[in-house]
Amino acid sequence: MTVNYSRLLVLEDKLAKSVPDNMAAGNEVYIPPNLVQSLPVFFVADNIDFDEDTADGKHTLHGTIMVAFQTPKNVSHPELLQERQQS
Repeated sequence: MTVNYSRLLVLEDKLAKSVPDNMAAGNEVYIPPNLVQSLPVFFVADNIDFDEDTADGKHTLHGTIMVAFQTPKNVSHPELLQERQQS
């Protein structure tokens, strides 16, 4: 799968502009727009290091990724999901 570079720049710009708006609505905390309030959130984080033992410390990679997910099938209040889908 590929994406035209100019399209990627447009997406990056929209993302960058949406973060401050999201933070203003969330008391200065970024909350991903697809998370449903009052539904448990599960987080997974992992670190990855490549070539961390080089003599000069150059050409290394240190990365971290975090994933947040929710399982709507266990929702005790399905109206929460409907509310979120309509907004």
